[in-house]
Amino acid sequence: HPRRTGPGGVMPVAGFVRTTVHRSVGTALGLVSPVIDGVAQAVLDQIDLSAVTDRVIDSLDAEAVAARVAGALDTRAVGSAVVADVDVTPILTEVQTQLGPIAQDIIKDLDLEPAVQQVIDNLDLMPIVEQVIHRLDLEPVVRRVIVQLNLPELITETISELNMGKVVRAAVKRPVSAPRG
Repeated sequence: HPRRTGPGGVMPVAGFVRTTVHRSVGTALGLVSPVIDGVAQAVLDQIDLSAVTDRVIDSLDAEAVAARVAGALDTRAVGSAVVADVDVTPILTEVQTQLGPIAQDIIKDLDLEPAVQQVIDNLDLMPIVEQVIHRLDLEPVVRRVIVQLNLPELITETISELNMGKVVRAAVKRPVSAPRG
């Protein structure tokens, strides 16, 4: 993956996605039914959520995500607004649905090391993450960021900084070259 940083770069968006997925996985794993709470807690203690998150991030097309979300906008402002607007209920429901059969397999084996690997291997977050990304309505977020940019003031300040008087005087003083024939 190309690794760029800065406004609109891959790393801020990837970090945002990594944090969102990490939180969603942690929350979803915490919702496992009371019947399997003990086993689930033992599994949670053994799971390296960063490995799961890294696996999801590595399988994402970071350039496509970055191109869709970033651009010339402040990725922190966009990221904050997106997090506030995203409904993670479908993600949590899907993860909980996938964890039921996995937890039953864990209960019968009770060998935690293979069980942890099985959870990591069987938990397919990619379709869920892609679905959330495709459902995002970024138009209101982008509109808010553009309003916050205050473009008339930005343009006015830029023009005044150009010191147009000096530019015009320099152009008037420059000799006119004879037309080529």
